[in-house]
Amino acid sequence: MDQAYRVLVIDDSPMVFKAVKRAIEPEGFQVVDQAFNGQEGLEKIDLLKPDLIILDVTMPIMDGIETAEALFQKNPDAKVIMLSAMGDEELTSKAKQIGIKIFLTKPFKPEELLKNIRSIL
Repeated sequence: MDQAYRVLVIDDSPMVFKAVKRAIEPEGFQVVDQAFNGQEGLEKIDLLKPDLIILDVTMPIMDGIETAEALFQKNPDAKVIMLSAMGDEELTSKAKQIGIKIFLTKPFKPEELLKNIRSIL
């Protein structure tokens, strides 16, 4: 990888942010920041222009589905991996309908996250 891919984590859990950072930074990815809700996430996407967004479903103010819908309206080619603590089939179906291609259930294994990041970038 000539230059590190830039990753933004949109998740209200500092533990998830740390887990993502620990899993992917040693592999050459750069975690540029964390947003704690979808509204803040959209602002940081505009500012930081990440290559990949790791997005939680359940967050305050604006959830992951609403965030992804707003993001895809502005940038249909955005690369997003959605995370959820719930293995809810209806939620997974809704995420796929709006354009999410990868949906991981928390807790995730670092290798699983890395494999999916590499497949989407």
